[in-house]
Amino acid sequence: MSLTETHSQQDVGREHHVLVLAACAFVLLAAAFFRLQPTGEHAVVAFGYQLPDVCAYRQITGLWCPGCGLTRSFVSLAHGQLGDSVGFNPLGPLLFLIVAAQVPLRSFALFRRGAPLSGWMSRANADFGKTMLIALLLLGAIRLQWGLAHQNLIKTDAEPPADWATTIILLFVSWALLWAGQKLPKLRTVLRARFAKQS
Repeated sequence: MSLTETHSQQDVGREHHVLVLAACAFVLLAAAFFRLQPTGEHAVVAFGYQLPDVCAYRQITGLWCPGCGLTRSFVSLAHGQLGDSVGFNPLGPLLFLIVAAQVPLRSFALFRRGAPLSGWMSRANADFGKTMLIALLLLGAIRLQWGLAHQNLIKTDAEPPADWATTIILLFVSWALLWAGQKLPKLRTVLRARFAKQS
């Protein structure tokens, strides 16, 4: 690899780290700056104005998507209200942790002149991200089932129940599915090798 290609890759890596760092820092600062109204659905307020509900899925169907409540969850957690954060979205605290972790990780990478994250950091970051993606899909399925089973409550804007048990179960099941998905190709290879020997 030429020196020019090396510098080009470093520039791309540096830009990626800067974008991720800036986006995550913005989310954290916004969560700290925003406030929640204590009435109604605890709407998010900025500069004295209530932010609109931007979830098109909920506006159209009346059902909660897996991302509904994340903004309020982040805002609650930024103000030290951990219980409320879980209540708004059971994955909120974990996703907030991922966003917050990017600040030191990306800053460290930039300190190393845009070099990629080290092996274990990159794997842990990727695996945790994949686990959260699976958890969000599971949460979406749970909320869809809850919404269809409680159609009479949708009109009253009732929220799906959420607590720490939901968070732990979603995290554990998602991690188990990720682990199984990673082990399945290896298991398939081992089984093929055994069948090949037998034949």
